[in-house]
Amino acid sequence: MLLGLVAGVQIAGAASPGPNFILISSYSTTRTIGHALKAAAGIVLGILIWSSLAILGFGVLISSSPAAYAVVQYFGAGYLIWLGVRMFVSSYRSSGLGSDSNLNLQGDRPAVKGFLVSIANPKTIAYYTSLFTVLVPPEAPVWVLGAVVLIDAIACGAWWVLVAYFFSSNTVKHFFHNSRRHIDRLFGGALILLGLKLAMDRH
Repeated sequence: MLLGLVAGVQIAGAASPGPNFILISSYSTTRTIGHALKAAAGIVLGILIWSSLAILGFGVLISSSPAAYAVVQYFGAGYLIWLGVRMFVSSYRSSGLGSDSNLNLQGDRPAVKGFLVSIANPKTIAYYTSLFTVLVPPEAPVWVLGAVVLIDAIACGAWWVLVAYFFSSNTVKHFFHNSRRHIDRLFGGALILLGLKLAMDRH
């Protein structure tokens, strides 16, 4: 019952639009399913770290420390803005889906980007701390805590794999076939705005 509830809540949370969704859908529609799945793996690794910290009680320490929270907050905001600017600028250099040499860019590391986007938001640790405080009994044994973290990662991973395959389908790719530049600009602009919003959010 508890694990099913955790999985349901996590899928609902993952389904809300945000940097993770932007990154995976961008890779899926403008590059390859391999890029998107690597990004998803990086995101899940970030989720594992945040949820593990929360279940072990470190979430409270980070959330209650203005200095620690600010470090993560401004790093995350800066990274999202940097990533958005790069995506926006690269849209002016691309020549369209399928013929673009950026499809197999050397140095483009989707897993690293996914991990950094996932780990860069300090609100995630506050979310997990609140979620586990409400759902997980204080007297829960260690194996239950481990199972909660594992189910959390599996649920989120399954959702992001589904998103990756959906946006990588031939139908969706055909729809976006001639719009790569516009997609990169749209998603790049969205990441910049999300970064600015994160930077200005009050803890």
